[in-house]
Amino acid sequence: MNWELKPPPKYSDVVSYPGYSPVMDLPSDHAKGESEGGEHAESILRDLSSAITSVLTSVPGKPSRPVEVMRVLDINRKSSWQISTVANAKDPGKIASAVPGRHGFSIFLEQARKQGVANRKLEHGLAAFDRFEELVQQAGGSRSDFEQALQIALSNDVSLTHRKSAKESQTHILSVEASIQHATSILNPNADDPDRLDIAMVGGFTGFRFKRNDINWRLGNIGAYIKYDMDQPNRPTGLTQMRSIFPPSARDSEGSPLPIVDPFSSVPLPTFTTKRTDRVTAIFLQASPKAQLEREIDCYLATLAPAASLTYGNLNLDSTSYTQHSFSNWLCTPVDYYCFDLVVPQGLWKQLDPRHEAVHLYNTGFWDPIHGIEHFDRPHLRLELDAQINPAGPLSNLDCPPGAPKYKELLGATFDKLGWNQEQFEVYRMLIRYPPIPIVSRVMFDRVFVS
Repeated sequence: MNWELKPPPKYSDVVSYPGYSPVMDLPSDHAKGESEGGEHAESILRDLSSAITSVLTSVPGKPSRPVEVMRVLDINRKSSWQISTVANAKDPGKIASAVPGRHGFSIFLEQARKQGVANRKLEHGLAAFDRFEELVQQAGGSRSDFEQALQIALSNDVSLTHRKSAKESQTHILSVEASIQHATSILNPNADDPDRLDIAMVGGFTGFRFKRNDINWRLGNIGAYIKYDMDQPNRPTGLTQMRSIFPPSARDSEGSPLPIVDPFSSVPLPTFTTKRTDRVTAIFLQASPKAQLEREIDCYLATLAPAASLTYGNLNLDSTSYTQHSFSNWLCTPVDYYCFDLVVPQGLWKQLDPRHEAVHLYNTGFWDPIHGIEHFDRPHLRLELDAQINPAGPLSNLDCPPGAPKYKELLGATFDKLGWNQEQFEVYRMLIRYPPIPIVSRVMFDRVFVS
């Protein structure tokens, strides 16, 4: 296949494509429009970054640093620096300034093809580059015009600017930070009892960093679901224990096995400690005097609660707690992104009607590292974050979250372990940049009602 890139269509020739909206041609006094345009442009830049990362991780040796890219792909020094920077940079402005020209990018794709990279990944990279070039033309046609327009558009998101500043301050105070906090909830009717749902939970941190070596920090909880039956919806009938999906590869300081996912977590694994109650075990990442500060740690949990929840709600009940289900995640770590994925069988989405709310936890009680916040039923502040959960397509075609190229592979391995066919599932994603902390992020949805 010939990977020579054709010039993108002129702006006046662009009619539509999936997800298309003009973003850079707004008058300068349209602050809100420019902010939305900045978010759209950032999304396209991160798509390009993820596509290049996907290509590089498919090349033998998985080159990442410029010198590795230059040696393995046999491309010149400038192009190797550009490719490496776009793949690894987190700042959208830095990504934009490093994107190579069409000729250099075509050479990169061709050299990757010679290394055995699949055509679908090269095609995805080509499509992402074309979308980037269209953005450049909308901004006036030159890279400098585009970078200036991008900087103006992003700077107009006042809320994002303040949240970024808050994240940097909290990192300094708490001495921890992470690139991404993941939370993925997978629903699937139980094979033996289709009136009940299996719930698989995958989550953790990408790029977690300790700033001091005397800190324990909560990675996540494992516990049990309270079990209800259709004929006794208001009375608990037992507990459904969560179990590890993968063979336990880590133990806490007492020697108890933990559901840490290996090989997707960092090697060597950090040290873990736990705190337990009758129903919940809280797992903590533990720094030590010999810990390598600033080392980026990827660490993920994967658990399954079989037949944990009723598929259907009872229309005769007034209680919304029974006709609705929710997944709540406690955000108390300074992160660049919080990524929540809801994975469901295809066709189930419209029946669920998911929605999101964020609840600020200040002045609502005291913090408990195992349960979260005590006295959560007290009045509290709901935040307007404009965070929406949106279709992300079939699971098999899912894009990785920004800077987390292994996370899609982790989800695929989870489905393999469960014996579920990922081709039959679709994903709905919510991505919050610099989420304020501490908050509870709650996604609620209707149970599938029986008539």
